[in-house]
Amino acid sequence: MIEKGKTIAIKLADVWPDEVALEVERVGIAFAQLNREVYLAAKRKKGQPLPEWELENPSDNLSTWISRLRGDYGDDAKLMGLIDRAQVAAAERDDIFHAIWGRQPDGKLGRWRRKANLGIEVEPIRCLLREIRDIRDSMNRHTRIADKYTRKETIIAKP
Repeated sequence: MIEKGKTIAIKLADVWPDEVALEVERVGIAFAQLNREVYLAAKRKKGQPLPEWELENPSDNLSTWISRLRGDYGDDAKLMGLIDRAQVAAAERDDIFHAIWGRQPDGKLGRWRRKANLGIEVEPIRCLLREIRDIRDSMNRHTRIADKYTRKETIIAKP
């Protein structure tokens, strides 16, 4: 790995602080839920029943549905704001899940991406988790309002 112009060796490590590992797991789960929520937002905006929607649209690729929502519902300012936030959260999530996690020669644990040690501090990961959950829940509330095929009860995440 090259960091700040010099090559450093990173040893893979499997021992991480429990608090960090737990928050990373929570980010993964919440982001999978956000991914599904973006997919369902497109279904709700179109007003189709879920079985029919899933037959016609088998892929829930996040970037595909973000593009489709932008193209089809660009006039929905609130939805576009949520989509913008989802894209930022996706990039931050990628910095967690696509980083090289390991130990530097000095023994310190770290997470490297784009030639930089992004660190393993728990608070930024928690902050991302809160943001992902807020986007997910806000998108759910916003798009289910006009969808006659969606039950109106909403499940909100507990912190």
